[in-house]
Amino acid sequence: AWVGDVLFPVASITILEPGRRRLDALIAETNSLEGFVLVVEGHADEAGDSESNLALSLARAHKVRAYLVERGLPADRVIVKGFGSQMPRTDGRSEQARQQNRRVELWLRPAADQQ
Repeated sequence: AWVGDVLFPVASITILEPGRRRLDALIAETNSLEGFVLVVEGHADEAGDSESNLALSLARAHKVRAYLVERGLPADRVIVKGFGSQMPRTDGRSEQARQQNRRVELWLRPAADQQ
């Protein structure tokens, strides 16, 4: 199940205040759920080449994972994936649309499905 997302500035892995608030709430919601993992999927907009976008999407996902683990979510319950610009949320023609593509999506999945 999709449980939220965090948006990022251009070419950045900085988690802004709205993202930190969302992640803090998510920790409280999911920390006690046994048998589930949180899948952290990084994404990038279409700017730049595919190799750079993949690296940026992974760096964003790892930054979110580190934030979650530092605040108490068990490290073995957080899985990181990066997709670069392969899975855009919007067509990316406007700055607002590109902003929606610079994100980390958070998914709650049964741990058994991730093995």
